[in-house]
Amino acid sequence: MPSPKRLRFIPEDALVEVTIRTTASMLLMRPSPALNQAILGILGRALHFYGGGLALHAFVFMSNHWHALASVRHAAVLAAFLRHVNGNVARAVQRELDYPGRIWHRRPATIVVLDDDAAERRLQYILSHGVKERLVRAAADWPGVHCVDALLGKATLRGVWLDRRAALRGRFRPPVDD
Repeated sequence: MPSPKRLRFIPEDALVEVTIRTTASMLLMRPSPALNQAILGILGRALHFYGGGLALHAFVFMSNHWHALASVRHAAVLAAFLRHVNGNVARAVQRELDYPGRIWHRRPATIVVLDDDAAERRLQYILSHGVKERLVRAAADWPGVHCVDALLGKATLRGVWLDRRAALRGRFRPPVDD
């Protein structure tokens, strides 16, 4: 019998922390220039679609999980944003690794952040990734996708969105008779 889905209650105009882990905590999202560009492109596209109801404050993609801190207008916007990001990141990882299996272990864990002290602790926790695991000396040294340089004003994060549907439509055009 499958395990029950985690219940989600997100009040309107809430600050939430989101965490999602890879299957069996496999290191499927190891940083690479191509995967970093894809992830940033996916985040940018998701913010284009859902940015009216969601503000992304901080995020980090580690090799086996990712975290985000976001303000959401309502739960439906968060669900759509996460569906877009997680589905597209999973496909990007599968393409990058030529890996046919599941990427995500289960649904994302979403935790409502209740007060300013908790918000500060959650932000510190997200920003400490890479350093707290002793993988890098400073968060800005993490070779994967991390928001720290953007938050410090040292970098503008840019990714690449490849519209594969448009590419497929263009590739399979019927021949034109003259």
